[in-house]
Amino acid sequence: MAKLLTNREMELFRLAVNLAVKLDDCEPEVGMGPTRQAIAEKISKNLSFEIDENDIYEVSEIITGS
Repeated sequence: MAKLLTNREMELFRLAVNLAVKLDDCEPEVGMGPTRQAIAEKISKNLSFEIDENDIYEVSEIITGS
């Protein structure tokens, strides 16, 4: 089981996911593209260390104000 990311690691992971989502938005697939969570999971699999599911879920959340 992977340990939770530090604040700095989480910030870098969030930045990587945000950039990947923006890149995917530039070249959208026909139909529904990958979800933000699918992109986060793909990035986590390409890293040399394991990322906890809770961190992936946290990065995948979209926070909106009311």
